[in-house]
Amino acid sequence: MKDPIKIEFKPDLTCCVGCMAERYYWKLADEYMISLDDEPEVEEKIEMLRTFLEEYNMEKIRSETEELLIKGKEPTVILEGNSEKLKVEIR
Repeated sequence: MKDPIKIEFKPDLTCCVGCMAERYYWKLADEYMISLDDEPEVEEKIEMLRTFLEEYNMEKIRSETEELLIKGKEPTVILEGNSEKLKVEIR
Protein backbone atom coordinates (compact mmCIF):
# COMPACT_ATOMS: atom_id res chain seq x y z
CA MET A 1 0.00 0.00 0.00
CA LYS A 2 1.45 3.35 -0.99
CA ASP A 3 1.75 6.26 1.41
CA PRO A 4 -0.97 8.92 1.35
CA ILE A 5 -0.15 12.13 -0.46
CA LYS A 6 0.16 15.25 1.67
CA ILE A 7 -0.25 18.90 0.62
CA GLU A 8 0.24 21.75 3.10
CA PHE A 9 -0.73 25.42 2.91
CA LYS A 10 0.24 28.19 5.31
CA PRO A 11 -2.29 30.93 4.60
CA ASP A 12 -1.69 34.50 5.70
CA LEU A 13 -3.74 37.69 5.72
CA THR A 14 -2.68 38.50 2.14
CA CYS A 15 -3.58 35.11 0.60
CA CYS A 16 -6.30 32.84 1.96
CA VAL A 17 -6.27 29.06 1.75
CA GLY A 18 -8.61 29.04 -1.26
CA CYS A 19 -6.35 31.41 -3.17
CA MET A 20 -3.29 29.33 -2.28
CA ALA A 21 -5.01 26.10 -3.34
CA GLU A 22 -6.06 27.62 -6.67
CA ARG A 23 -2.56 28.93 -7.37
CA TYR A 24 -0.98 25.57 -6.54
CA TYR A 25 -3.61 23.75 -8.64
CA TRP A 26 -2.83 25.85 -11.73
CA LYS A 27 0.94 25.65 -11.13
CA LEU A 28 0.76 21.84 -11.02
CA ALA A 29 -1.60 21.71 -14.01
CA ASP A 30 0.74 23.90 -16.07
CA GLU A 31 3.79 21.83 -15.10
CA TYR A 32 1.94 18.60 -15.85
CA MET A 33 0.85 19.81 -19.30
CA ILE A 34 4.41 20.63 -20.38
CA SER A 35 5.97 17.57 -18.76
CA LEU A 36 7.01 14.71 -20.98
CA ASP A 37 6.91 12.19 -18.14
CA ASP A 38 4.00 10.24 -16.70
CA GLU A 39 3.64 11.62 -13.17
CA PRO A 40 0.88 9.80 -11.25
CA GLU A 41 1.61 11.65 -7.99
CA VAL A 42 1.23 15.03 -9.72
CA GLU A 43 -2.03 13.82 -11.30
CA GLU A 44 -3.29 12.77 -7.87
CA LYS A 45 -2.31 16.11 -6.31
CA ILE A 46 -4.22 17.94 -9.06
CA GLU A 47 -7.27 15.78 -8.37
CA MET A 48 -6.95 16.29 -4.60
CA LEU A 49 -6.85 20.05 -5.09
CA ARG A 50 -9.82 19.94 -7.48
CA THR A 51 -11.82 17.95 -4.93
CA PHE A 52 -10.81 20.33 -2.15
CA LEU A 53 -11.76 23.44 -4.14
CA GLU A 54 -15.05 22.06 -5.45
CA GLU A 55 -16.39 20.01 -2.57
CA TYR A 56 -15.19 21.59 0.66
CA ASN A 57 -16.64 24.63 2.40
CA MET A 58 -13.99 27.24 1.59
CA GLU A 59 -15.80 29.97 3.52
CA LYS A 60 -15.67 27.90 6.72
CA ILE A 61 -12.01 26.92 6.26
CA ARG A 62 -11.05 30.49 5.39
CA SER A 63 -12.91 31.80 8.43
CA GLU A 64 -11.15 29.32 10.74
CA THR A 65 -7.69 30.13 9.39
CA GLU A 66 -8.29 33.90 9.44
CA GLU A 67 -9.46 33.67 13.05
CA LEU A 68 -6.19 31.95 13.97
CA LEU A 69 -4.17 34.54 12.02
CA ILE A 70 -5.91 37.42 13.81
CA LYS A 71 -4.98 35.77 17.13
CA GLY A 72 -1.32 35.83 16.03
CA LYS A 73 -1.06 32.14 15.23
CA GLU A 74 0.29 30.60 12.03
CA PRO A 75 -2.26 28.03 10.80
CA THR A 76 -1.39 25.20 8.47
CA VAL A 77 -4.04 23.53 6.32
CA ILE A 78 -3.16 19.93 5.50
CA LEU A 79 -4.74 17.85 2.75
CA GLU A 80 -3.90 14.18 3.07
CA GLY A 81 -4.98 11.01 1.32
CA ASN A 82 -6.20 10.97 -2.27
CA SER A 83 -8.98 12.52 -4.34
CA GLU A 84 -11.42 9.77 -3.32
CA LYS A 85 -10.67 9.88 0.41
CA LEU A 86 -9.41 13.33 1.31
CA LYS A 87 -8.77 14.38 4.89
CA VAL A 88 -8.52 18.12 5.65
CA GLU A 89 -6.98 19.29 8.90
CA ILE A 90 -6.21 22.76 10.26
CA ARG A 91 -3.36 22.99 12.78
